[in-house]
Amino acid sequence: MNTLKDGKPPSFFGETMEKQKQFLIQSAAVFLSAGLIYLFFRYVFLWLLPFLLALAAAYGFQIIAQKLQHRFSFPVKVTRIVLLVLLLIILFSLLLFIGFQLFEHILQLLLSFPSYYENQLADKLIQFQTQLSSSIWKSSLMPFMELFQDLCSQFSSYLLQSITHLASFIPVFFMNVFLTLIFLCFFCISFDEFISFMQMLLPASFQYQIHQAKTILFPLLAKMFLAMLQMMSITFVILQIGLALLKIPQSLLLASGIALADALPAVGTSLILLPWSFFSFISGQTSTAIGLLIIAAVISAVHQICEPHFLSQHTGLPPVLLLAGMLVSSRLFGFLGMILTPLIMTSALHYIKNSSQK
Repeated sequence: MNTLKDGKPPSFFGETMEKQKQFLIQSAAVFLSAGLIYLFFRYVFLWLLPFLLALAAAYGFQIIAQKLQHRFSFPVKVTRIVLLVLLLIILFSLLLFIGFQLFEHILQLLLSFPSYYENQLADKLIQFQTQLSSSIWKSSLMPFMELFQDLCSQFSSYLLQSITHLASFIPVFFMNVFLTLIFLCFFCISFDEFISFMQMLLPASFQYQIHQAKTILFPLLAKMFLAMLQMMSITFVILQIGLALLKIPQSLLLASGIALADALPAVGTSLILLPWSFFSFISGQTSTAIGLLIIAAVISAVHQICEPHFLSQHTGLPPVLLLAGMLVSSRLFGFLGMILTPLIMTSALHYIKNSSQK
């Protein structure tokens, strides 16, 4: 029978209360951390994205420069600047090539549209209007015409929203690219000074936590990048086969560009293929329009099936758990949540394993 000695509770109750106190403190810390993470990724992350991307690129340049210094005795700072110049040349060449291609195709479309309208589209519209003027056609096709008008209005509103979204995304994207390059220039020039300043500013315990997080996150980011390359490869193959079957000229170049755009946030293949299908339909190319819709549906289905599988292979998480996490985080953070879900879940799993081993 437990009794009080010297007015103190028995050790059993003392240990239980201590465990409960530790559990409450750990639970409060977890909920507070989750709240801070939510606020950061919801309101702060996109603002800091150019800075973070530039810091990650500068760190990669630093690793390459240190390896070249160790092997060939190249100066680290000079190597970082050379890598930066090479990156700027590559980006500028890509932007010039894509810009000239877009300008050429848009100009060709604008110049050919008046003649196409006079020679083909106007005759088809007049013929279709003549057929509808008959009372028999009016009575038999009226329900189908109303349904078709509803579908066209819904698709037109979706297309307008997509074009508006894309038009608003393009200047923001280029502004973020410009800011990232500015930050990267400063990092490549004064990376060592920045690291020294942060080491002086941050306490040693926090630096140790950053080092531990770096050992977890960097291999995970490399694995996620490999999974993204696998998805881009599958998307490219589907696009190349589909566009080649539709006998679309320059299918290899178009498949490469759409596959690269599929990796960009908030773009995807549907934002390109659906408007293309719509314009093909109104221009009389019905088979091309249907084929593009089929390609978009196949790519969307493959993404839903293969993306969780590839991420599961590289992160060690079950596909069902990963898919559920991506669904929840997409509701909380939007498209950004789907990208960050494997990173957060794998880091949490690694932290739980380390905690259970201690």
